[in-house]
Amino acid sequence: MVLGHRPAATNLLQLTFVSRAPHPLGEFDLAAIRASSQRHNARLKLTGLTIYREGRFFAALEGPERALLRRMEVIITDPRHAELRILSERHVAARRFENWSLAVLPASAAGAQPSRADDALIAMLAGRLP
Repeated sequence: MVLGHRPAATNLLQLTFVSRAPHPLGEFDLAAIRASSQRHNARLKLTGLTIYREGRFFAALEGPERALLRRMEVIITDPRHAELRILSERHVAARRFENWSLAVLPASAAGAQPSRADDALIAMLAGRLP
């Protein structure tokens, strides 16, 4: 298993990570990632958001633990992600991104700094997305 397993009172896992894109990605690339991710995430009952800025991704994903861990195994081996680092992994009682199979947001729209992922950033992003 890619991530550590912790006993939990809830099966809902929330995970945040950062990674670097090995090559610059344009709007077409990001649209393709969004479409593919939305399809897979909806099927797996995963929700979340991704911010792409200056060649870096910040992502927050949540959903059933087993499905999320399987999805992370795919993401970790995806050649569009390099230097992937898990920032947080925790069980939560409720989703923050309940209505988004994957929302993609330019970092400038949220004023976010991907290297500073914490609860305050997630709360701010959740409040700004439609």
